[in-house]
Amino acid sequence: MLYNKNINIEILNMPKKKTTIDDLAIIMEKGFKKHDEMFKKQDERFKKQDERFKKQDERFKKQDEKFDDLAIIMEKGFKKHDEMFKKQDERFKKQDERFKKQDEKFKKQDERFKKQDEKFDDLTTVVEKGFKKHDKMFKEQNENFDNLVIIIKDSFENQDKRIDKKFEQQDKKIGELKTTMVTKDYLDEKMADLRGDLAILIRKEDTKLKALINILSKRKVISPSDQEKIYSMEPFPELKLGI
Repeated sequence: MLYNKNINIEILNMPKKKTTIDDLAIIMEKGFKKHDEMFKKQDERFKKQDERFKKQDERFKKQDEKFDDLAIIMEKGFKKHDEMFKKQDERFKKQDERFKKQDEKFKKQDERFKKQDEKFDDLTTVVEKGFKKHDKMFKEQNENFDNLVIIIKDSFENQDKRIDKKFEQQDKKIGELKTTMVTKDYLDEKMADLRGDLAILIRKEDTKLKALINILSKRKVISPSDQEKIYSMEPFPELKLGI
């Protein structure tokens, strides 16, 4: 049997006379109208929550697009580096052939040999300077990749914090909804759906990140120990089992 405070208050405030069935029907009609208004307000709140979830989905989609663009840019950069190294290898091969021909000439001409030795000394200094520049470039690239790993880690930690805050907000809202005729089973189903959707979205980002780390590891940009550290991070850590 339903209990309505508003109906009881109206019954108590009625003038002291015989209450007819029509009077009771009118009072009950008013009570049911108030209940209908309360349920309409609850429906509006649920609609607002659905809109918020849609906005969250759009944000996650944009993040996926950004990660895809980043992977494409990095692949293009690696291709350019590979082409540069191939060109350098071809140049070194040509230089080796020239050196062989010069060795034959050096045997015949001692005077030219001395002059060419001086040229080779100059060439070695240039090559050493070039290698030093390459070493600096590789160090800067390693630092950039380390910064990238830190940024990715920070972004995941920030996402975890945001998700925790959202769950806390949802828990508070659930506490408020419990006071307004909403059943616990209905709220449990909604929260389970939300957690499942969030877990799927985070898993997609995690797989893309792991694909990126595998590419970096294959190209020897990061070490296997760094790869294992990143894999062991939250929210979906992967741990190697000892055999």
